[in-house]
Amino acid sequence: MEAKIRVLMIEDMESDAAFNIRALEKAGYEVIYEIVATAAEMRSALDKGSYDLVLSDHNLPQFDSPTALSIFQERNLDIPFIIVSGAIGEETAVRLMKTGAQDYVMKSNLPRLAPAVERELRDAEVRRRRKESDEKLRSSEERFRQVADIAGEMIWEIGPDMKYIYVNRVAESVTGYSPEELIGQKTIFDLFPPDVRKSYQFHLSECFNQRKTFRAFTSPRMCKDGRMIILETSATPRMDIKGNFLGYRGTDADVTKRKQMEAKISDLYIKEKEQRTKLQEEAEVRNLFINVLAHELRNPLTAVLASSEMLQESPDLREELRMRLTSNIFESANLLTQRLDEMLDLARYSKGTFEIKRQNVDAPQFLKHVIERFNPTLEKRSQKLNIEISPELHDISIDTSRIEQVIINLLSNASKYSPEKCEITLKACIQDHELCLEVVDRGSGIPIEEQSNLFKPYYRASKTQGIPGTGLGLAISNKIIEAHGGKIQVASKQGEGSTFSVLIPAG
Repeated sequence: MEAKIRVLMIEDMESDAAFNIRALEKAGYEVIYEIVATAAEMRSALDKGSYDLVLSDHNLPQFDSPTALSIFQERNLDIPFIIVSGAIGEETAVRLMKTGAQDYVMKSNLPRLAPAVERELRDAEVRRRRKESDEKLRSSEERFRQVADIAGEMIWEIGPDMKYIYVNRVAESVTGYSPEELIGQKTIFDLFPPDVRKSYQFHLSECFNQRKTFRAFTSPRMCKDGRMIILETSATPRMDIKGNFLGYRGTDADVTKRKQMEAKISDLYIKEKEQRTKLQEEAEVRNLFINVLAHELRNPLTAVLASSEMLQESPDLREELRMRLTSNIFESANLLTQRLDEMLDLARYSKGTFEIKRQNVDAPQFLKHVIERFNPTLEKRSQKLNIEISPELHDISIDTSRIEQVIINLLSNASKYSPEKCEITLKACIQDHELCLEVVDRGSGIPIEEQSNLFKPYYRASKTQGIPGTGLGLAISNKIIEAHGGKIQVASKQGEGSTFSVLIPAG
């Protein structure tokens, strides 16, 4: 099948034009042609039609090939311009080719015309296709730029040296850096905070070296104004058609607010979990307290009922037995009163109605009175109270009934948790303008992990099974001391006993 070509011939001799056409037709071309012999005719022909090829004689009476080439170039046409002449010097031909002509063929060597035309048409087609491809690429890139500039994420490309070679306009709103400040000026690592830059550079360099694609990689970045943000990065390597590494193309999304919200949710979840655990523990402690309280109240009530029943049913009891039963009723009633007072004190504390009534008191005399009240309890267990009162101890301002309640509670605990026939120590002195009271027992000690809970309501240490108590004494004592502006603390080692210290401002 013949190839059809449209030829504009600049020629003043029809016979020479016919030779050109015949040479092309022999090579298999179907030639559609127009012949012009002047500049005006050439311009008119170019205005009216389109051509695949221009064949120009060198010398015409009113025209020449350099002028024809100049007119041709004015139109910016990308088709072959071949000079076909019977008299052109090689130097002139070379100069015209440098100016823009594709080739020249001597009329004495027309068999070379068809190969020259074929080659130049083929090259022109390659150029045309490349131009179309470039136009499509430019159009595609322009569309990409337009889309990238209205995207909500920072879109970027980096070269093999990790420097930015493209960023969209969103980069400025995200990082504060304009595209001009990033492209060719900074690497992707320069935006990492200095204190973590090396670690991230090491991690990302490994990914880049292995040409890995990565998704949703979050990391801190430093903005131009020094603000810290968190970016979520996704990137993929760029390769050319031969597989050569060109760099990376990726996106950065500002997820700072999302990460802050996630952190808040995580914190709230942890706090909620801790609160739920605390409430469960408190519920368990309260249930235990109810059971203990029921036991603590049942025992004295049983003694009261049993003793009362015996007194009622046997009016002729021996005096000694009658006195013992009466004493049981009295002691049990006192114990019930003590337990109820503890509960009332805790209720007052919970409602904020817990008050103290201070008065000046001689400290040594006050302590002597408290010790006398407590001695019978020690005698029951054959224990001895070792008393160390500083001679510098003087008058102090306290709520005597409340502080007595605290000291009795501490001494009672020391007695309960120490073995029989041992010594318990009570120390009292003035230390840095504070009354310092210490109660030292000889018990088995309190595990360190339990010590912080000792002053919480209802809490009882793990080694209290079989020992009476509600778990309120220390909690109430702590509130009494706090109301005096002081503090109560414990020092204990397992196997070495415990020391409870009370510090109260002496003024």
